[in-house]
Amino acid sequence: MKLNIIEKLILLSLDDEKGNLLSSGAQFNTAIIGATIAELILLGKLRISEERIKVSNTTSTNDKVLDYALAEIRKSKKDKKLSHWILTLASKAPKTIEIYEQKFIDNKILYRKDSKVLWFFDKTNFPAKDSTLENIFRRELNDIVFKNNTADINNKILIGLIKASDLNKEIYGKKLSKETKKAIKDIYKSNELSLIIHDKVEEAYISMVAVMVAVM
Repeated sequence: MKLNIIEKLILLSLDDEKGNLLSSGAQFNTAIIGATIAELILLGKLRISEERIKVSNTTSTNDKVLDYALAEIRKSKKDKKLSHWILTLASKAPKTIEIYEQKFIDNKILYRKDSKVLWFFDKTNFPAKDSTLENIFRRELNDIVFKNNTADINNKILIGLIKASDLNKEIYGKKLSKETKKAIKDIYKSNELSLIIHDKVEEAYISMVAVMVAVM
């Protein structure tokens, strides 16, 4: 089963046993949208020109998440910056996660676990049913970071988004040396697209935090 960058990021962010997201809220939402736009660029649907997102191809991707994002960007009368679209679409990230979680359930990768909190509040988690794919991705990422294996553009973007989601310790181990942190940074900085996706996701998250603090 081939997964896109968004799907890999979601799967890697879920605790296998508890089924909860280890990165969430505004930080993870911006990363999910960054992954969505990156995927559309890799598919030739979008391109970046002078820091602005331009539509290159409007044919269906056969993925409802990607098609929705493409349609929203296409509606704009003017070309907007990448950071604008990350902030604008961030509110749709929870729905994106929900759609892919259901896909993982359908493919017997996750299962749904419903429970009650304090006997009144519904809670739904998605523990792992089959961790085979996730373990392959984890091993591949660790081999890139620790063994200097070659990273393709998809993994460079994913590594940048893992870092932007504050998931490095979850993927590579609790104690990260300075050398490991530098290796991670060097990987996503080695490609123009993976670098800009990482940087704009982090900028968008900082902007959202600043707004939330200002209204408190």
